[in-house]
Amino acid sequence: MIDKPVHPIRVGFLIDGGNSTYGVFEYTKLLLTYIDRSQVTPVGIFFGKGDGVVSLGPLCREKIILGDKCLLPLSDPNRSKLDPLIMCSKVLTANLGIIRLVNVLRSRAIEVVDVNFYPYHILAGIACRIALRPCVWHWHGVATRMGVSAYLQEWGMRNLADAIPCISNFVRQSLPDSVQQKSCIIYNGVDVDRISQFQEPGMLKKNLGIPDDVKVVAIFGSISPLKGQEYFIRAASQVVKTFPNTAFVIVGHENETMRVRIGLTAKLNNLVAELGLKRHVLFAGYLPDAWKYMSDCDVVCLSTTPMGKVVGEGFGLVVAEAMAAGVAVVASSCGAITEIIKDGESGLLVPPADADTLAKSICKLLADEKFRRSIAREGQARVQSCFDIHNTTRGMEQVYRNLVTRGV
Repeated sequence: MIDKPVHPIRVGFLIDGGNSTYGVFEYTKLLLTYIDRSQVTPVGIFFGKGDGVVSLGPLCREKIILGDKCLLPLSDPNRSKLDPLIMCSKVLTANLGIIRLVNVLRSRAIEVVDVNFYPYHILAGIACRIALRPCVWHWHGVATRMGVSAYLQEWGMRNLADAIPCISNFVRQSLPDSVQQKSCIIYNGVDVDRISQFQEPGMLKKNLGIPDDVKVVAIFGSISPLKGQEYFIRAASQVVKTFPNTAFVIVGHENETMRVRIGLTAKLNNLVAELGLKRHVLFAGYLPDAWKYMSDCDVVCLSTTPMGKVVGEGFGLVVAEAMAAGVAVVASSCGAITEIIKDGESGLLVPPADADTLAKSICKLLADEKFRRSIAREGQARVQSCFDIHNTTRGMEQVYRNLVTRGV
């Protein structure tokens, strides 16, 4: 019996076409960049126009824009979250998007839909049920456990999802028991070789005016209460007492919604002034491909702080990037970080919201260069073996193939 040739599966990636700074966006970019084109033909289906289309469109074999309007953010930061006009507009945008998506799935012969951005999961799931296509609900964060959102998520997972790849065991454990059989763990990944080979040593220091002989401790990520920049700054105030020749760099920015509603960047600047750290703490803002600058760092921190329903990072891409760059990492012992770092071997773990312990761990690494290099070396080896992007793409290719083979 002659086996039928395996054709590339036409996978439609439903993507938010607007904002391009979400962590999920970075993951999608990596997946589209490294997926095997002999196995998968990626078709970008963009909900709205904006930076997302500009950045991810060229990575897709085909590009389809469902309409001009994006669904996210769900509310206007300058108006009430429950503003009826905005809510009506979003509902209309969502309904039109579903209708257009159904037509695209049929006319473009899409075999599987992969969606990473919630609540686009719901829209994709409904369209896939109408068009009789399997839908992959890629899950990046902790599933909501209470209220209407929890009910909607579980209902969608049970009725609209055919497979639920989770980016960590931490994420998978948060799913309702009723959908565990649909789920699997496919860790996020990074291109270890590219990150290690294409660092730009000296550029971060040059851009920020940091002298070559100054130690650099940095935190990368969007400015938000979850990322714990406050504790990073408070730890800095203790570290400089022992290591005064040290700069603390905050890489990342606060999105518009957060800036209007919380104004955390302004509060952090006030804290820096209050603690007398203006000479030591620098705000670098958003840097595209920020991993390129990590080799200038002696230590990279991720001081994630549980906030309400969000009790930790779904994965911790910054941690994996820093380890791939050969930099020692100190991170909060919550969420999926404990799956990436082996404490004391490939990184140091500290309790969240604990500036004192964070400061002591930073000092430990700055004081002992041999230990710091050992941590960095073991971290790089761990990411290479467990969290390389090629492992991720192979796992996702198998998910798509299984759904098509089963005829879901």
